[in-house]
Amino acid sequence: MVLLQGLTQLLLAAKFGERSIIGSKYLVNKTITPFVVAEGVPVKVIRQRFKNKQKLVNTLQNTNSKYDIDEILNVHRKLGFYYD
Repeated sequence: MVLLQGLTQLLLAAKFGERSIIGSKYLVNKTITPFVVAEGVPVKVIRQRFKNKQKLVNTLQNTNSKYDIDEILNVHRKLGFYYD
């Protein structure tokens, strides 16, 4: 599930990571990684969705995510995001 807010434009090449949030009135033209918040024209990732690692772990477990915690942490680390 991905949350897309109003008037967001999607191009055919756009792909969304699980549980990502895309702000309103933005242009999505690339792949968005899982569990992040993105906005802008063109869209870019601005932060991770959860600041607390335990909340991320709980969400992964409760939603039967196809990702494991290590995959998400590695992707977020490459983006420069770290957890408490």
